[in-house]
Amino acid sequence: MEATTTMTKADKWEFLKQFERFVQSGCQEALFSQWFYERVAAMFGFETWYNRHGFYVAHFSTPERILKFQRHILSCTCLEERVKKLAYEQL
Repeated sequence: MEATTTMTKADKWEFLKQFERFVQSGCQEALFSQWFYERVAAMFGFETWYNRHGFYVAHFSTPERILKFQRHILSCTCLEERVKKLAYEQL
């Protein structure tokens, strides 16, 4: 699924704001809502998991897993420069 092609401008803006909040918070689970989980999984080419919590634990529960996630999204071709820059700054 190409998440960016199915999103409206308003959807993209909302995702970007949430992505910024999430990354700048150090990937706090409280900011990893269901809609955000679904969009992150679709946009960055991850398989969806049985639930949001399992995905969160697999990708954000340790500094090493967060770093691996950040490196993965930096390699994605679907990202706008602003999202890539934010992920890079957190490395």
